[in-house]
Amino acid sequence: GLSYVATCAMRKGSAMNPVLLQQGYFTIIFSFFTGIAQAAFTVVVCANNPSRRETLQADRSVLCYEGDWFAMLVVGVLSILCWCVGFGALFSYVIYVAPKRWYSESFRLRWAFLFVKFRSGFGWFSIAVVLKGVMTNIGFVFLRDPLLQIYW
Repeated sequence: GLSYVATCAMRKGSAMNPVLLQQGYFTIIFSFFTGIAQAAFTVVVCANNPSRRETLQADRSVLCYEGDWFAMLVVGVLSILCWCVGFGALFSYVIYVAPKRWYSESFRLRWAFLFVKFRSGFGWFSIAVVLKGVMTNIGFVFLRDPLLQIYW
């Protein structure tokens, strides 16, 4: 039983294609970009507390601008830089160079998820999706009034 499975897995042509693996990974990142951005911004979203001290909106036991919050802020800023800025820049770069590299089959397979949702020539809409994810969540960081957050 197990030796048959191992023999089948080792056959030529059954190995994992790294291009398709990368496409799957980036497709998941792109699909859940807004949620990932929200998780990255969670550390910097503070809210007023009845004790007249600001606490994290996600965890009211953590006081903002004091103690443990600064350690969490480092992780939050790094995640914002990595996820929001880094992947946003990567996707923007790929869309920018796509007209020059579209002839390559591996390029088309690797980055197809950025283009298949839109008509030909409108792949830049993917950048709008990324920006929407960041802008939707950044309003909660700067706007404290719930009514303003709704309008945002």
